[in-house]
Amino acid sequence: MLYEKYLKNVLAGYVEPLGLEEGCIDPADGKVRCRAGKASFWITWDGFMTPCGMMPEPKVDLREHGFQSSWDMITKETAQLQTSGVCKECSNRDICHPCAAISYAETGSMAGIPIYMCEVMRHTKQIAEKYFSDKENDCLRTTKIDI
Repeated sequence: MLYEKYLKNVLAGYVEPLGLEEGCIDPADGKVRCRAGKASFWITWDGFMTPCGMMPEPKVDLREHGFQSSWDMITKETAQLQTSGVCKECSNRDICHPCAAISYAETGSMAGIPIYMCEVMRHTKQIAEKYFSDKENDCLRTTKIDI
């Protein structure tokens, strides 16, 4: 069961980010941890390149700088972005996968702390603990012991 596997991984302390293989995650603390601005980009409807479709900045005007120069500028600027120091030290970092774009969307800053994500992870751990506790109790109640 996929949900059960997810909950086991939550309790074990590591959940692979959805849609990405583990090798795509940059472990550098305080930096953008996905492919944004490193191996991928986004072109907006009005001709700007950004590191990700969810990140409105940094952005470079393709018409003004051309593709290669824009890409060089995006990769350089993305490498300079810092995410929250709180997130990089959090024990839930490897199950939460803090995202600069989510931080920006929620707080207006790439280095902001999307507090609701902290709450989601805290509750997810509680759900996982309860799920396996209930499952263990069900097994104990339904297991017949011959004496």
